[in-house]
Amino acid sequence: MSSHISCLAAFAVLGLGFCTAANAAPDTTAGTVPSVTTPAANATTVTTPAPAALTLKSDTSLPAPTPAPPAAASADQNSAPAPAIAAAPTTLALKPEVKLPANSTAAQPAADPVVSTAAAAAPATADTVDDSDDTSELSVITIDPPAAQDPTLGEARDFPRYPLIKPAVAFWTKVFSEYSKDQSVIQSSVYPQKIFTVLDFRDVAARMSPEELSKYRARAESQAKEQVNDLLKQVNALQKTPEKMNSDQRKVYDLFSDVPGDQRFLDAVDTFRAQRGLKERTEEALNTSEKYLPSMETTFHKYDLPVTLTRLPLVESSFNVDAYSKAGAAGLWQFIPSSARIYMRLNNIVDDRRDPWTSTDAAARHLRDDYAALHDWPLAITAYNHGRGGIARALTAINGSTLVDLLKRSNAPRFGFAGRNYYAEFLAATDVERAYKKRNADEVRKETLRFDIVETQHYVPYETLRKLCGASDDVFRRLNPAYRPEVIEGKMYVPPGHP
Repeated sequence: MSSHISCLAAFAVLGLGFCTAANAAPDTTAGTVPSVTTPAANATTVTTPAPAALTLKSDTSLPAPTPAPPAAASADQNSAPAPAIAAAPTTLALKPEVKLPANSTAAQPAADPVVSTAAAAAPATADTVDDSDDTSELSVITIDPPAAQDPTLGEARDFPRYPLIKPAVAFWTKVFSEYSKDQSVIQSSVYPQKIFTVLDFRDVAARMSPEELSKYRARAESQAKEQVNDLLKQVNALQKTPEKMNSDQRKVYDLFSDVPGDQRFLDAVDTFRAQRGLKERTEEALNTSEKYLPSMETTFHKYDLPVTLTRLPLVESSFNVDAYSKAGAAGLWQFIPSSARIYMRLNNIVDDRRDPWTSTDAAARHLRDDYAALHDWPLAITAYNHGRGGIARALTAINGSTLVDLLKRSNAPRFGFAGRNYYAEFLAATDVERAYKKRNADEVRKETLRFDIVETQHYVPYETLRKLCGASDDVFRRLNPAYRPEVIEGKMYVPPGHP
């Protein structure tokens, strides 16, 4: 059997690599450590033996791994200023009575997770690799991703912009590109575009620790939502006599002028939420994405899928390969465990959700299956978030066939804010990326990662593979991020025959 390990070929841009595998004939000598022939200087391939074809399969069955040998053995309180209110369609005066410790340490809020990079190590040479126990050879396949394709081709056909969702697209565009991480937008979950106020914490963030800011912000957001609820109730009582309203009441009244029915104000009570800005996070994501998109687009093209779908990680994870949600979703594509086990390896040896290339192939097949079941890209994209079965059941319940049908007529409790907004978020992310590329058109495009896929024949210690690659521990881990700590620490071997 065989196993593929990613190894550095050249680092024009520093970042991650991957480890994938292909099936080959069963090996009867499993358990021995293979010898490795490293490429000569300036050589790009070693062709003995020829590598098996690179394939990715949904079969998750694995041979039982052979374990490796065991490893060696309070202050004065002063009132904090109320958060500033940024310009918005409607502005409400807030007076949060939140105390800030006078002697608190000034600190910036914790930064959003960013994938760090490291310098590449020089290719290994014979005198730097201990291969005294090796008895077989490795094959090396150089991977050089092609140039990115034009993602706008076919967009209008595949990803329609329904008039119903245009206000939501506009709102999410502002979230991704205008509102800072230190701003909170108070909006109705039913009408995302109806912004009641924007709380601005940028000034106080400079002199609060992240923990202090988090508490202060949560209280201010809660007060803002309570205040909006009170205003809606007041406006409901005065809606027949708007001339008696004060300025704040009148602004809320005007904000709902396009919503029919006398119950519209009471119906909006308790629907408010706080959406924090993602401008800085999205900027970092767009910068990071350039390292991955050409390869990702090639994968989606292989499955005859629209390459614009590769922008979904802007919504899912902000292209943070280390992203991990409270629901247990992980990686660029935020697979939950149940879906991951269908499309990739997730076991005690590897978690392929952490691998940007393997998980991209899995996401392509997931979206392909969503589209095959629902025959519509807006529905398939929504299903990636909400679940294929849930979307199908919701459509059946209303005898509908499109996302617009669901948005207009579905009252399914589980089809809530996230599902209703997911397609609009995707469209907004593509708009923000397009604007980013236009702004940076004169900058030199970052080169994508180039790496080798090394095929071994037997169970191999992770450290042996790292030495043969010639990369530092940090670089090799980022090239092969799927392996569990037990493998990295040498408690388990890298097994052959990973599908």
